[in-house]
Amino acid sequence: MIYQEKTRDLVAEYISLSLAISKLIEKQEKDWGCFQVKKEGDFSSLYIPSLPSFKLYQNPKSLIYRGYWRQANELPIPTDTKSFPPDFWIKKKQKKVRITQGAESKKVEDREQELIYEFKSETKDKPLKKVITVDKKQRIYEIVYRYNSILEIRVVNQLVANFLKEKIIASIVAVPEGEIFPLVLVSNPE
Repeated sequence: MIYQEKTRDLVAEYISLSLAISKLIEKQEKDWGCFQVKKEGDFSSLYIPSLPSFKLYQNPKSLIYRGYWRQANELPIPTDTKSFPPDFWIKKKQKKVRITQGAESKKVEDREQELIYEFKSETKDKPLKKVITVDKKQRIYEIVYRYNSILEIRVVNQLVANFLKEKIIASIVAVPEGEIFPLVLVSNPE
């Protein structure tokens, strides 16, 4: 079973918890029911009976999140990842991707991109065809969480990762020219 199918099953199985996690990610408070969400300074905190609270921090200028499993009154310093290593975080990377296209399918006007022209050999049926190879940037958001031996914490981590993945994909409305659509991945800790 692939990761998305497992997570879809978790959302269906844990409807109340999924609602609370949705509120957590949207920074909305929820003070009713078994799972509660409260704002605490820069953090949104999820309270689950018999577990430490999950503190989620979002950098206000980007799509970078950090999550911490802490006791109810412990608040880590969100910018100090050395003294307070997160249990859940997003790595932002970028790579170059080489895209090969036929010249007739797309014009490339950006002079900053590296263009490589190749000419395929002429055959009886097909004339000489020009192929353009372009290097483009691709941003990668990798959602990572530490393995935890407590099953309930693993379930919450998987649900938070899935909801954040959906939020990041939905927040990308435009891709700059010279880039391809960003990739959002969830690291499998197992």
